[in-house]
Amino acid sequence: MKFPLTIANKTIEDARRHVVAEFIAKTSIKGFRLGKAPANLVEAKVGAKAITEHVLDHVIPKAYADEVHKQNLKPLTMPKINPTNVKKGEDWTFEVEIAQRPTVKLGDYKKYVKAALAKVAKVKPAKDEPPPNPDDDPQLVAMFDILLEKAACEVPPLLIEEETNNQLNRLVSQIKKLGLSVEKYLASIKTTPEELQKNYTATATSNLKLEFILDALITDQKIEVSEKDIDALIATVGDEHTKSHLATPREREGIKHMLAKRQLVERLKNL
Repeated sequence: MKFPLTIANKTIEDARRHVVAEFIAKTSIKGFRLGKAPANLVEAKVGAKAITEHVLDHVIPKAYADEVHKQNLKPLTMPKINPTNVKKGEDWTFEVEIAQRPTVKLGDYKKYVKAALAKVAKVKPAKDEPPPNPDDDPQLVAMFDILLEKAACEVPPLLIEEETNNQLNRLVSQIKKLGLSVEKYLASIKTTPEELQKNYTATATSNLKLEFILDALITDQKIEVSEKDIDALIATVGDEHTKSHLATPREREGIKHMLAKRQLVERLKNL
């Protein structure tokens, strides 16, 4: 979602005076004591670009927060803010892009999930054993594939971009820990930076879409996880340090979501 943001010239000028005063207090000018140099000399030394950047730092956060509150928006990521006019003496204008939770249209999911699971049931596994990796569970794979195919959910591009960059940054960090360069790593897997970016973007898109779909299903199925359920899982951990970490609000929220997805998967499997 994109929306315009305007900051009045008076607000800009008030912030500019404050910024210039800050620079005067810490900028050394030959022939003047620190904090006593004329504003015009300080501005000339610091430069218009630096002053504008600092003014932006002062005015953007509040203006953005006010607009988000005014429009009752619920951004999922940090905004991307592009200036469209920052001329001196005029109102400043910007184009703001944010990512909000997308609408999910599930359709008749009970029907199409049940049909997908029925197809899997007709295919007998080579051995009557569960797969070593839960992600390889044929029922789970079929369920997720059909949900991605049938449910409608348009993931915000900004969210995809952020998730893709996060995953690529993790990969680069892992590569460096192995003592490799990114170029050598790409050569070893016979791919280009463009192909890698494309693959990670596709994966991020699918993963995010699936998460939003599962969240919508959890709501539709009215699945609830109690604090006792979370405590019970944490209690199974033997290490006290890990227990303390899992007991933090952020980790508890993650556990709650994980348990809700487990319940959802079992319900869908039993359709």
